[in-house]
Amino acid sequence: MGFHVELKAGGGSGELLGNFKRVVGQLAKQNPQLEIGFPEGSTYPDGESVAYIAYIQNVGLGGVPERPFMQKTVEEKSKDWLGFLERIFKGHIIEQDIFVRALRALGPSARTDLQMTIRNWPPGEPRLNKPATIAAKRRKMKNGKSLGVSNPERALIDTSTMINAVSWQIANEK
Repeated sequence: MGFHVELKAGGGSGELLGNFKRVVGQLAKQNPQLEIGFPEGSTYPDGESVAYIAYIQNVGLGGVPERPFMQKTVEEKSKDWLGFLERIFKGHIIEQDIFVRALRALGPSARTDLQMTIRNWPPGEPRLNKPATIAAKRRKMKNGKSLGVSNPERALIDTSTMINAVSWQIANEK
């Protein structure tokens, strides 16, 4: 995610401009980043890594069709996220921690956006689940072990472990 900062010249002292350049220089060195995904250590009840399964689902491996929910979220929401950040920055003096505070404000919303992409993934995209997968999900539903599935043909949600594991953090925070 990139940022565009527009500086407009106005009246002011050289000292103010020097302080501004110093603060912007310090911010550029910090390079805080918002990371949204699946934290290390999140596992399914059988011990399988949630991040590993999410990766397989996202890129499509081992017979699992590609379901690029992460890319889709970024493509559909990045303009909204940038607009949110622009609204935070507009009219504010650039302060030492403004970028980190802005990213902290954006984190929960971006997490929800990724969860909604997973939740709303169309059942037949790119293809329906295999009959064996549908049968397994029906058995889990019947036995009360499938917490998140109301339609066994839905992809990406079975036990709701993956969708509930979505998290966010600020990297390179100084």
